[in-house]
Amino acid sequence: MKCSFTILSLALVPYATAAPVEEVKRATTPTVTIAAPAATIVGAKSGTVDTFNGIPFAEPPTSSLRLKPPVALTTGLGKVTATGTARSCPQMFFSDNWSSLTAMPARIA
Repeated sequence: MKCSFTILSLALVPYATAAPVEEVKRATTPTVTIAAPAATIVGAKSGTVDTFNGIPFAEPPTSSLRLKPPVALTTGLGKVTATGTARSCPQMFFSDNWSSLTAMPARIA
């Protein structure tokens, strides 16, 4: 019993003495701006590479567009901040060609 208590106490010492890590303030990432007729796009600059992440190419998949193929944008974007990681938008393969399914043999061996 005494041995178990000692082992448990020694196992918990690192957790008891752990100090919170100070928050490190990051420098702001340099940006690059492109002014186009349809939008002003702000991207990130990293050395000699300019990146533009998350620029929308289609209408948002909401309400009647949900689970449908992408619909091209019809309006301007305004100002787009494309400096971070784009949100995930899973897409599925859609096809109106069902001939391969209807031409299957009745019995598959």
